[in-house]
Amino acid sequence: MQVLIIILLICWFGHLASSLINPDAEMLEHLGFSYLLGTGLFTFILFVLSLFGMKITGPSILVVAAGFIYFLKATLRRKRGNFRHKFLSLIRSFSNFPFGEKTLTIVIAGFILMSLLSTLYWPVNEWDALALYDFRAKVITRTGYFVQVASNYSYFAHYPLLTSLLHAIVYIFNGHNPQFVYSMQFLSFVMIFGASLRRFTTRRASLLATLLVVSTPILLKHSTISYTNLPYTIYFVLGMIYLFLSMEKQKKRYLILSGLMVGLSTWARDVEPFWLAGLIVLVVYAVWKRKYFYPFIYSVPFFAIQLPWRFLMVKFFGKARGVANQLSGAAVELVQKLDPDRIKEILSFVYSSVIISWGILFPIFITIAVVSFVQKSKAGRSTLLLIIAANFVILIVGTYLFSLNYPGWDHIPDSARRMAMFFSPLFIFYIGSTDIFARIANMMFFRKR
Repeated sequence: MQVLIIILLICWFGHLASSLINPDAEMLEHLGFSYLLGTGLFTFILFVLSLFGMKITGPSILVVAAGFIYFLKATLRRKRGNFRHKFLSLIRSFSNFPFGEKTLTIVIAGFILMSLLSTLYWPVNEWDALALYDFRAKVITRTGYFVQVASNYSYFAHYPLLTSLLHAIVYIFNGHNPQFVYSMQFLSFVMIFGASLRRFTTRRASLLATLLVVSTPILLKHSTISYTNLPYTIYFVLGMIYLFLSMEKQKKRYLILSGLMVGLSTWARDVEPFWLAGLIVLVVYAVWKRKYFYPFIYSVPFFAIQLPWRFLMVKFFGKARGVANQLSGAAVELVQKLDPDRIKEILSFVYSSVIISWGILFPIFITIAVVSFVQKSKAGRSTLLLIIAANFVILIVGTYLFSLNYPGWDHIPDSARRMAMFFSPLFIFYIGSTDIFARIANMMFFRKR
């Protein structure tokens, strides 16, 4: 019961934050962001406060949650919409769905329920989770700190604390199994994915695309285990989607939301360089459209979340370099050690370890992208294609640089697949947003009766 209460408080905080940043969001978006923004921002706030000496305990967590809820409620006093009315409207709208769309919704819910039941039954049992993420949570639960005692656990200190703090919150409030937080993340992601895709296509097409996401094996599997890959994927994909929305809809609040989401992805995992893709695309777009302030709007929330942990790693462990030094060093290394034979090895590795794991999804994505381009369809979503392409280039370049410094780089295909698992929902979002997919959905059995 205590765990349920604190999770609801954190979701309340997340809902208020979502209402402040994106007040016109659809109900499903608000519900999804209530959990994702709530848990992401709240754990980050706990981390920052702990740096200044606050001990992470049950009472301190409750005080912080209550304080931020009070502050946001006061800020939103004149801006709050009728949440209850919107929620009841959402429930009533489902009763008006055609049979096929109701079936799709129930099947999607079935996958989520299967994930949730698994995480409620099985405790944390994966090696990296037990030895690293969950172990740190137990250190925090016992001591009230992590950064202050990290020198005693230097091997465990190099990954950000999002998942460990979520586990710790569950333990502090007398919970025994924190794995359910990942199923909740998956549920929240699915709701936001479907609602944001609905802006570009029919309801049946968005439901069908959402079903493809929720049934993607690697995503479904990671929703039942305590790794950082799923939280990273969820925050990063939503960051890229809302970056795309900001360019398509010309709404600055989507830039803020995108920056927050990508920033929170680095709060889950900060070793992957894919955050560069959004920034590069946005700078190109800003110059092209003369929206010169767009990169600044995006960068403020992003770096506000990314930089504190990086600074901490430099200060306490000297294991990480500043962003500028890291990027300049990578560029110099790439130019000085460019090897055509190594490039061929990299392309072969990426194909055999990553692209093949995408199965038929990748050729479908390429085919629809080519057809949309040839037909010059307004739904070609060129900015989304550019975002995906930029991430793919970083995948190749990043793997190349990694191979120069780690002799066994080609012996970890599973790690490469996990690193690139965010491509699948991006492919599906693009496919689902096109006129071609909408026509396919209309031709299927999902018709009104």
